[in-house]
Amino acid sequence: MTIEVQPQAGLTAAARQHLKGDLQPAPVPGSPIQVNITVVDQIEQATEAYIRGGGYLDLPDDGICTTAFTVKLRDGGYGVSTAEHCGRGRTLRYLNHGSSAYTTIKWKGGNENIFGDFAWYTRGSYTAARTYFWDYNKTRYVDQVKRPVKGIKIANFGRTTGSKHAKVYKVNVCSGEACGLTAMIKAGTRGGDSGGPWYWGGTAYGIHRGRKKMGGTWRAVFTPALALAQTENPVYER
Repeated sequence: MTIEVQPQAGLTAAARQHLKGDLQPAPVPGSPIQVNITVVDQIEQATEAYIRGGGYLDLPDDGICTTAFTVKLRDGGYGVSTAEHCGRGRTLRYLNHGSSAYTTIKWKGGNENIFGDFAWYTRGSYTAARTYFWDYNKTRYVDQVKRPVKGIKIANFGRTTGSKHAKVYKVNVCSGEACGLTAMIKAGTRGGDSGGPWYWGGTAYGIHRGRKKMGGTWRAVFTPALALAQTENPVYER
């Protein structure tokens, strides 16, 4: 298990490391429980006022989508990513799971072209969390961002179909106007899943686009999350 501690402001990096060492408990021989102390700038509280990857988006035309991961915006703020085709410049509503409360988020930029299908938005009135929903009401921290490669197993969360996993079928494919996409061995996704996170554990892999028929089989396709870094709006990691 991981326990987060929030020190007083102004601690140096050395002091923070010393604090972690003082608080880290000694391992108990034979115990299956491992405790890891992490020093963070701010502890995320269990409140509705957080925006996350894997959250819900309500579109102006009554459509629905899913968010992918929160991002560090190139203007110095924080926001959230999704598929560009979900919003295309529009203002959307973000909701957490099981809640009717929402915040309004505004489009900051996006691509649906040779670089993929992804967009970045403001965080509205919510605080951007470094976590994402990997299943309904279940969150996990993003620890790293990697490029998908053929044959690895990764998972997706979508508003409509929930959590499921598959293996990568092919990389660098095109679907409609979007290229640089990754295709999976099967589909398993439906409308409303667009924009959702592709992940494995704490690793962010991609932003869901939809489905494409390849080799006679419908396959899920997504934009690699590293595309966000190419636009200077990288995934917000722990």
